[in-house]
Amino acid sequence: MAKATGRKIANSGTVVPPPSCIAHVWSWFLGLLPLYAAGPLPRPAWIAADIEARFGLRPTGFEVGVLLDLFGLWWRQRAGNAEQG
Repeated sequence: MAKATGRKIANSGTVVPPPSCIAHVWSWFLGLLPLYAAGPLPRPAWIAADIEARFGLRPTGFEVGVLLDLFGLWWRQRAGNAEQG
């Protein structure tokens, strides 16, 4: 962003919540993280079944894809922290 605008972006240190239209997916991610945190990457059908069982909702393919991306980012971040620490 700073490169595109030419202005330095201040690091406020505050966490910005996700947009309300996707907040439920973040909630699902946090709810499912204890199940999938250790890996391996879950199959989309497993995620969908777990969401339906735990939250009583059937996720869309887009929502499952976002969750797969979030789990992938979680594991990459964890792996990077393990290498540094």
